[in-house]
Amino acid sequence: MKYTLALLVVFAAAPLSVRSEDVPPVNAPAPAPAPAAPDAAPAAKAAVAVDKLVLTTGIKDRQPIDESATFSAGFPVYAWAKFSASATPATVKYVWSKDGKKSSEYPVELKSASTRWWASKKVSPGAWKVELVSDGGESLASASFTVTAADAAPAKAPAPATGDASPAAPVKP
Repeated sequence: MKYTLALLVVFAAAPLSVRSEDVPPVNAPAPAPAPAAPDAAPAAKAAVAVDKLVLTTGIKDRQPIDESATFSAGFPVYAWAKFSASATPATVKYVWSKDGKKSSEYPVELKSASTRWWASKKVSPGAWKVELVSDGGESLASASFTVTAADAAPAKAPAPATGDASPAAPVKP
């Protein structure tokens, strides 16, 4: 009991340190309550938009030469996209998936407000999808396609691509 009283005396005698901005004046009105937060904040507009996404067998003069959803195995498929960016630089990923499993991912950096990019991938038979994903993980666009075996039903014959397009690598126009 003696120790308890001694501690109380020490705490009661200890000076308090309070900053003046922490204590409102004695006659000050009570602060107004903070405005209620809205139920759902409006979604922020994406910094990048995909204006067009095309799957093609080749690129000529920075444009897709055709458009298809069925391709032959062993040849590259090109995913060509036209982007609009409200803020640059911005990063977008080309994510390639086969039969529901991620196969590869290629990031590209958009340096201007309106630009075209394409990526190519040598593909094997199966159900494929290429998805364009923002740096924040938001899906911007996607396209699904089928790759058939070389001796299967006729698919579009691949045309030679112009420019320095190597399979499985992003290529800038």
